[in-house]
Amino acid sequence: MTTAGQDALDVAAVTMAAAPPRCGAGAVTPVGRDGDLSDLDDLFRRTSTVVVTESAEAAGRGGMGLSALARAYAETRRARWPAPPAVISLARPDLVGLDLAAAGLRLDMVTEGPLAQRVEAVLAALRTDAARLLILDDCPDARSYRAVRPSGGRPAVLVTAGAAPWAPDVGAAEHPLGGLHFRDAAALVASRRPDLTPEQPEVARVVAALDAVPAALALAAHTLAADRDGQLGDPIAYLRAVRAVPVDDLRLALGGGTRAPAGRERAIVRALGVAAGALRPTHGPDIVALFLLRIAAAFQPGQPFPERLLRRAAQAGEDPPDSAQLDKALGRLRALGLLHDDADGRGPYLARPVAAYVAGNDPARMPAARRLAEAAAARAAAEALADGRVNDVLPWQAHLHHLAEIAEMARSSVAGVLMRRLGEQMHALGAPDLARALDARGNRLIRAQPSA
Repeated sequence: MTTAGQDALDVAAVTMAAAPPRCGAGAVTPVGRDGDLSDLDDLFRRTSTVVVTESAEAAGRGGMGLSALARAYAETRRARWPAPPAVISLARPDLVGLDLAAAGLRLDMVTEGPLAQRVEAVLAALRTDAARLLILDDCPDARSYRAVRPSGGRPAVLVTAGAAPWAPDVGAAEHPLGGLHFRDAAALVASRRPDLTPEQPEVARVVAALDAVPAALALAAHTLAADRDGQLGDPIAYLRAVRAVPVDDLRLALGGGTRAPAGRERAIVRALGVAAGALRPTHGPDIVALFLLRIAAAFQPGQPFPERLLRRAAQAGEDPPDSAQLDKALGRLRALGLLHDDADGRGPYLARPVAAYVAGNDPARMPAARRLAEAAAARAAAEALADGRVNDVLPWQAHLHHLAEIAEMARSSVAGVLMRRLGEQMHALGAPDLARALDARGNRLIRAQPSA
């Protein structure tokens, strides 16, 4: 783009930022979503199931914050639903039974018994629970929805789905989530800095450079705050850094391969490039932070895992950091918005775009990071199962599956061991058919490994 063209965009950005906000919008958490929260209230007065989707305007752009909106709605409507929300991930429909059992454990609905009985007990408890909002996150289709949705009018259910043409077929109302009004987008960028305001031209220019994509703007807010006393704390310097990110040379690791970012992903990748670039590879705490970031990217994206697993994996490396170094590095990742903490206290996680970015752009060092994550998970599961602590593994069981499957694709020597651990867990959970299948798979993988 020519300098004149960029200047024109900057002028337009300043003009839009100065425009009055739309009716009902407000700069509260989540920034600019007051109107959407009110719309959900209206829908729940008429129906018991609402599906939040991407609007036609935002379809396919990603980073719109569907899950964040659902969680914020649950937490801000506790007067209506006072019990903690039941959050079930449908990102992996094949593992939803484990997620239901983990939710039952977390919410103290059912804490023992075979897996099938636990799942049925959780669904039965939800069926009569008028005090709790059920959130079905990342629902891919009507079949997955019907498999989990308890029969009857209770509980109230909030579903997130990129698209849901099936919503009318299941009797659900749909709320399409659109992009932020430009002033709200500017408020999001300024939200972590009291000295910044949405009216500042430089803030508006950051919004324009990141295409007003909420996920990218949230990363910008984190970076501007984390590096407030450094170079990237200046919005103009941050803007220059965004424009300098070589987005055409960067990759996203998705679906077993890598690809170039497309469409609105490019804005998120630009913001990630600046945030990750703020970690200096010659600075002690940042070296550890980059190391932890690679290990965290080996776990299932978007799903929380115990922080102790991340620490254990890091401390098994060649030059293990001590606890104080780990504390500083984890704090740095959280400050930059690269590592998030689950609202229910289940542990940290990487958002899917962050994990895809890290795994896609450090291919030389990711295999070693995965091996550390695999070994830490295998040892932790073995210790818990040997002590009869099956419930200790259940909350992060999905990560065992993810690590085992990735290890199998990579022909890692740990793949068979992880499959065997999964088989042991299924035995302990009273699912013998699954256990035998996993045991057999693990044994085949172990036998396929070349002898020493």
